[in-house]
Amino acid sequence: MKSEVPMLDPIFKALLEAPSPPGNEHPTREILVKALEPYGTIHETRWTGFYMSLASNKPGQPDVVLTAHMDSPGFTVRDINEDGTLDIIHLGGINPNVVQPRLVTLRTSKKNYTGVLQLNGEAQGKLSSYRGFFGFKSKKIAAGKGVHKGDAIAWRPEVVELEGNYLTSSHPDNRVGCYLLIEVAKALSKQKKKLGVNVHFAATGCEEVGGRGARIMGQMIEPELAICFDTTYEEGSVKMGEGSTICLSDASVILPMNVRDKIIKIAKKEKIPIQWEVYNYAGTDAAGFRDVGAGCLTICPLVPSLYNHSPHEIISLDDIDSTKRLAIAMVNKAKELKVV
Repeated sequence: MKSEVPMLDPIFKALLEAPSPPGNEHPTREILVKALEPYGTIHETRWTGFYMSLASNKPGQPDVVLTAHMDSPGFTVRDINEDGTLDIIHLGGINPNVVQPRLVTLRTSKKNYTGVLQLNGEAQGKLSSYRGFFGFKSKKIAAGKGVHKGDAIAWRPEVVELEGNYLTSSHPDNRVGCYLLIEVAKALSKQKKKLGVNVHFAATGCEEVGGRGARIMGQMIEPELAICFDTTYEEGSVKMGEGSTICLSDASVILPMNVRDKIIKIAKKEKIPIQWEVYNYAGTDAAGFRDVGAGCLTICPLVPSLYNHSPHEIISLDDIDSTKRLAIAMVNKAKELKVV
């Protein structure tokens, strides 16, 4: 099936190109706020995250949230060396073995700089150190350019279309989810059928380093149903281009069998291709929603990717389309998606 997602949709491309490592998601946030504002009310937080409530929401209805994290694995400046190079550490799940060398974008308070980052010494997991060269000839010059400890660094994005309706870029995880928030909000705002639930769209921060943003959002909204967009690995029976992947079990959520069966019926009726994922390691910030209030049914529709958390992740645009259609169908059937 041909995807309905434009390969070069300017908003999607802008999201993929926005350098937003954990804790510094502002470039992605600005794009999302501007795109979501026409469809409802923006609610601010004290963190970088926010959520939008559809204009059609009515008091007294159950609350449903669709959510995606804005951050991607990245880096931060630990120190400025005397020769003008930067001492750097990574944030989130980056394999040090893929960093040899790579183009990156340095974000300071003044402006962005392009440079080259490489592993400094041997890979040591979370303790790995990196060296960044940005053309500064001394520590004094770097400081004069506005470089400071704690500045954000991300892979330098390059969005490339591939044959077969695939796309490669450095930040599909999780700009794909952010794009889905916009697309689903747009579709539901145009829908004439009454939803019977209040729908919110939450953009969270710091998923890659513990999921603080999701816990804040879960406490603010206290939804009965959370639909958490993210990417997952192409492995085992999960394949790119074969449809949205529903997580049945991971380190953050476990989906009850009766809810699984209801999703199967919804997908079959709407002719939406779906896949299933089962494992017991890693997870998403869906964990920030599952325990709020009297408990929140948490469903994770995921887009499979190849080379996840690398400078060149690959996704199928067909999977974005199937995930969008499944999410819309689940919101419309939200009252039927109950644990008991």
